[in-house]
Amino acid sequence: NFCLNVRLNISNQTVSFNSEILSNGASLHQSIVSLFEGTPPSKVTVALPNAGHWRSLQTVFPHIREVDLLEKPVVHPYLHYRGVVDCVAKYRNQLVVIDWKTSKKLKPTLAKTFDSPLQAAAYVGALNFDTNYRLQVDSAVVVIAYESGEPCHIHHITPDKCLRYWKDWLHRLKQFWEIVNEEKGLIKR
Repeated sequence: NFCLNVRLNISNQTVSFNSEILSNGASLHQSIVSLFEGTPPSKVTVALPNAGHWRSLQTVFPHIREVDLLEKPVVHPYLHYRGVVDCVAKYRNQLVVIDWKTSKKLKPTLAKTFDSPLQAAAYVGALNFDTNYRLQVDSAVVVIAYESGEPCHIHHITPDKCLRYWKDWLHRLKQFWEIVNEEKGLIKR
């Protein structure tokens, strides 16, 4: 089975997702943007459905500095995919792509986040090739915020792991383009 994460759009292929989940996620992202754009923490507007997520994130915010990008589109000009990077900043003094996630269930290991590492690696790759930015990043952080307010899990994807996930992403992307080309009758199996 082939699966793409909601926040990565390849070409003009579309996928349907639960609009309430997306709306709550977008609202939380806007609160995070507001914080990192300089709104005092006590003045950041947090929607009621995101109150627990916001409490959950309080443990990671102090470790994030020098934010370069917030909710910015990135495009890989050669591999023909695009997405919206949640955040590029220094986490514990290392420049990383930060991908914010929400969950009802605990995800204490990176493996429990399913395709999140592939998505983060795809963002790293697109950012590094996107001529709109002069940033080079070799690692990522996936932050899982919990509805319960429990402290978030922070999964650091080191450069070595990021490279491994990048290779997995390239394999997935190749499968995608093979399916698209087959559907268009450009290749036969």
